[in-house]
Amino acid sequence: KLQVIFIYENQFSGAIPREIGNCSSLQMIDFYGNHFAEKIPTTIGQLKELKFLHLRQNDLLGRIPAALGNCPQLTILDLADNRLSGGIPATLGSLQSLQQLMLYNNSLEVGEFALA
Repeated sequence: KLQVIFIYENQFSGAIPREIGNCSSLQMIDFYGNHFAEKIPTTIGQLKELKFLHLRQNDLLGRIPAALGNCPQLTILDLADNRLSGGIPATLGSLQSLQQLMLYNNSLEVGEFALA
C-alpha cells in the first residue's frame, strides 16, 4: 500500500489527479516546486491517514478545499507560494493534530479563523 509520494522539484504540470483520494494509505504527499495548476482536488479529504501535505510553490488556483478538514491526522499543511484565493475554510480549525499551517504568498482573504 502506497504511503509516501515525493515528486518535488520536477516539471510536473496540469492538475493533481483527483484519483489521489483513492490511495487510502497515503501519509505523506510532497509535490513542492512543480507546475501543478488547477484546483486542489477535494478528494484529498478522503485520506484519513494523511499527516503531511506539501504543495508549496506550484500554480494552484481557487479556494482551499474545506474537505482538507476531513484529514484528522494532518500535522503539516503547506500551501504557500501558490495562487490560492478566497477565505481559509473553518474546517481547518478543527484539525486537532495540526502543528504547522503555511499559507503565505497567496491571495487569501482575511477573516475569522479559529484553531483547535
